[in-house]
Amino acid sequence: MTNNEFDYIVIGAGAAGCTLAREIMARDMGSVLLVESGEEPRSRLLRVPSQYLHSFGSRWDWSYETRPQTQLANRSIRLPAGHTLGGSTAINAMIWIEPKPKDFDAWEQRGGPSWSSDSVGCMFVEARSRMTQIAQCWSDDCRLPSLPPLHPNMQRLLDQAVEQGWTASSYPQGLNQPCSPGIDAYQRMQHRGRRVSQWDLLKKEFERSPSAIRDRLTVMSNTHAHRLQFRGQRAVGVQCRSHVGEASTFTAARGVLLCAGAIETPRLLMASGIGPKDRLEWAGIECREDLPELGSHLQDHLVFPVVMRLDSARTESDSNRRSRLERLQYVRYRTGALSSNLAELGGFFEEPDMFQWHITPTHYLEPLPFRDPAEHVSFGVTSFGRSPGGLVLPAVCRGAWDQVERMPLRIDPTYLSLEEDQTRFLDAIETTRHRIQSSPWQSWLGREVFPRCSDRDRLLSYLRRFAGTIYHYAGSCALGESKSSCLTPSLEVRGVENLWVCDASAMPRLVHCNPQATVVMMAMHWLAHQAR
Repeated sequence: MTNNEFDYIVIGAGAAGCTLAREIMARDMGSVLLVESGEEPRSRLLRVPSQYLHSFGSRWDWSYETRPQTQLANRSIRLPAGHTLGGSTAINAMIWIEPKPKDFDAWEQRGGPSWSSDSVGCMFVEARSRMTQIAQCWSDDCRLPSLPPLHPNMQRLLDQAVEQGWTASSYPQGLNQPCSPGIDAYQRMQHRGRRVSQWDLLKKEFERSPSAIRDRLTVMSNTHAHRLQFRGQRAVGVQCRSHVGEASTFTAARGVLLCAGAIETPRLLMASGIGPKDRLEWAGIECREDLPELGSHLQDHLVFPVVMRLDSARTESDSNRRSRLERLQYVRYRTGALSSNLAELGGFFEEPDMFQWHITPTHYLEPLPFRDPAEHVSFGVTSFGRSPGGLVLPAVCRGAWDQVERMPLRIDPTYLSLEEDQTRFLDAIETTRHRIQSSPWQSWLGREVFPRCSDRDRLLSYLRRFAGTIYHYAGSCALGESKSSCLTPSLEVRGVENLWVCDASAMPRLVHCNPQATVVMMAMHWLAHQAR
């Protein structure tokens, strides 16, 4: 093969892309080119766990924005997504949760038995095993995901929750262990106080491999995948453009894997003539394969905070001194507040409907410093709605996208578009407040500082003004056995040979938890299918 010819091309170096590139290389499945439009994550902001929010809006973030959302006070919502090697695993909260088995009932119904909870359970086990195997190159005791020490306020809260029988629910033993509603410490992709992204694991596997194996992998960062190439109905390569405008074409003998996420994957497919025929032709794009569902059913999780002010007030001088000590502690020992992912605790409850907590030792609306004069604890409430989903479709461009780097998109998640979703969210907030007020925590949590209202109409107004994304975008290119589905159950783009999608966009339904573990599982699922 020449320098521009590979067996596989993987587009997008996020959770799935890095996992696929790593495993294709390690399993001797052929040569692989990993294409990422972002740069290598060298900043300490991407290494120190508590600093990840500073990366939002930076050059490591795609910085998407939605159209004004009618049910969110006509606000355009910022949608952070990783734009760097490691993708969103380089800028997220590092939380690793394996969904409950019943989450995959809808997957099995849509995609068949290979997506049942029993079938995917072994994929989660294999993913954890492989990550730990690689991470033990750092230290023999390293296991991924891990359970780092908690902030003192979080440890106190958890200890009291255990005493009152709110049993653990983040299932550290894995997917198929029985779990009941309650709270627990979230497992995280961290080791000795630092983030571990999927790019970190890929680099470590590359470094420890013999040169003959390393030769199978080529990584190109700062390179934008512009359009796919085809021979008939078979994907054979991709046209790319570097950050300085240099154009290149790469070919793939065995196929192309799209792992660019729920926004970029539909964008690249539509730019290549795959998608809703009427929308593509309206935008001046010749339709190669009509997939009416592509870009539809975009799903996400919203979060709304209930913020409690601790009774232990501090002076500004106390806070400044504490900040200096925290920095020194982190530099010396990689512990303390700076090693926190902020959302250290979480939980799942099923009354009146299922909802999730992300609990932080901060004021949720001002989350960056731990050093404010008064301490806070926030309960970030996420209610799982039943909305049919939003849209990712070409914006008004009429072919003008061909002269720019990326085709403009209209991103419209239609948050809270169903009245029943609004009702469910309000119920979850009220249940959260009731649990806090009736718990032993109330003796030290102090008073509620937000939203501080009991009137349901006013609470709905607050929900519309302050609810934000928790950046779990999924479902815009869903798999299924139905011919109307964008992907087959094996993740192949319907009607196109040797072209697969393996990222959150392929989810037939967004899981009821943080999706990082599920995306890595999907990569392991594709690898297992190819080995048959």
